[in-house]
Amino acid sequence: MTSNVRVAVNQENLVKNLKFAFSNFSSFIAELMQNSRRAGATKVELTLEGKTLTVVDDGHGIADFQKLFTIAESGWDNKTRSLESPFGIGFTSALFACSHLRVESCGQLLDAPTRALLDMHDMTVVSGTVTTGTKLTLADLTFDETRIKSALEVIARGYEIPVIFNGDVLPRPEAIDSGEFVRTPIGAVRVPDVAGFGSNSSIAVYLQGIQVSGPTFYGRNPVAIVHLDSTRFHAKLPDRNCLIDQADKEAEIRKQVESLAHSMLAQRQRELDAEAFVEMYWDAAACVAPDLLRDHPVVPAKVLPKLVRVLCYAHWHEIYEYQFGSDLEPIHRDVFERGEIRVVRGSGYVDLEEDDESGVKRAYAMRHEALVIAEPLPKGHWLLNAPRFDDLQVGYDIVNEGTVAGSDYETHSFDFRICDSITISGIWGEVVVDDHEISVACPDENGTVDQVTVYTPLKVRDMGEGVQQFHAFSEDECEDEDRRNASLARYRRWIKQARNVSPKELLDDLLRDLFVDTETVRDTRFILQVSKTGQLSIIEQVEAFAG
Repeated sequence: MTSNVRVAVNQENLVKNLKFAFSNFSSFIAELMQNSRRAGATKVELTLEGKTLTVVDDGHGIADFQKLFTIAESGWDNKTRSLESPFGIGFTSALFACSHLRVESCGQLLDAPTRALLDMHDMTVVSGTVTTGTKLTLADLTFDETRIKSALEVIARGYEIPVIFNGDVLPRPEAIDSGEFVRTPIGAVRVPDVAGFGSNSSIAVYLQGIQVSGPTFYGRNPVAIVHLDSTRFHAKLPDRNCLIDQADKEAEIRKQVESLAHSMLAQRQRELDAEAFVEMYWDAAACVAPDLLRDHPVVPAKVLPKLVRVLCYAHWHEIYEYQFGSDLEPIHRDVFERGEIRVVRGSGYVDLEEDDESGVKRAYAMRHEALVIAEPLPKGHWLLNAPRFDDLQVGYDIVNEGTVAGSDYETHSFDFRICDSITISGIWGEVVVDDHEISVACPDENGTVDQVTVYTPLKVRDMGEGVQQFHAFSEDECEDEDRRNASLARYRRWIKQARNVSPKELLDDLLRDLFVDTETVRDTRFILQVSKTGQLSIIEQVEAFAG
């Protein structure tokens, strides 16, 4: 037994299910506006009165109303079909958006309930009064009409012809007539501010005036606007809100946009002096034109922070010092190559688990006022001749190493060791550090760091802060400020006690940080007693000296 089969269409079910084909309520608005544009309209006007929406354009009109309601029959001429590939399905979405539809164009009028149209009943077209353009009236809207304005504002942003809503012309900041566009293999591209380019910069992409890729939130600021060549790019049926092969096409689009940005940056480099160019365009060039930076003779100060403290990394504090326009200046190649300024590459972080002498290296670089470049450089860039922070070879000597001020455990067991200073030697010569504490790890035979020594010179004022070279005082990745302050206060007391041999020197040092603002005790004298546990108490008030 044999039989024949062929592709067929259940027309009734097809029409009913079209309601679920469109991704959002505004699809029908975009389709009505597309019809106006394809009809050669110079503008499209929409008016909302209660639950009734009227759409009017000044295009060449609709001669054959049947084509509006024939699925997969666009009704457009050969040129329009070849350029835009209209589907002949979008107008159907309007039938689900209202209860009554009125179409007026080319001296004809259709006035019918949408239910009858969807049930495929014959509707009569009669003579009408509208002879120029097209007028559509959608009565008794089936959705929240208050959303129409915001939907139109999104559609209008890049639309090719003016959009007027309730008498107001909607902004079209990304339309193809909104600025100077450059013709490229993918279509027309405008880059409003090439300095804003970054690796995650957004690109607003339009096809036939409808956005198909890029940022969707209102008020965004894309670095580039693209109006695609509709003979090369095609949107998904039915509502055209994304491209066919979206990921591949977006990669192609970004490549072309970045190529244009590269040429723009090269032009800026030719026009500007060396310092001005990197101050304005370093970030963008690093992203899309690193080759332009390879031999550029200047690096901006903003990418070369200055080291100011010896701390381990924590996300709530900055271990560099950014001083834009202050004492940090752009780095010129000739100055660097003459050795007049020091630069190290890498993070510059203190990590005693990875490098037990990283605190020493950090202090050495700081004493030489070294700048740090942590971000990647183009291959062959002249700053790649700077030493890596991790590769610095340093030696150190503890000058007049003294007593242990105290021992404790935070993330590691550690001791405070009193000293006069630390002498550090390296590629830039020898330096003496006497105003910063330096922590040095003492790994065991397996390389595990369990013990740390914190060297604290006599001139250090921020006593105890060396602990922060291996402990960030965090709790659930947030700063535990109370614990840190309490710990550092305890460590300061230990160090002060170890520094001062005589009781008087110790008390003077401990009391130097105390301030009393009460008027009644100013210029008074007390006799203090130190208890066996080290606590101070007043045992007698004595008369002050006369005068």
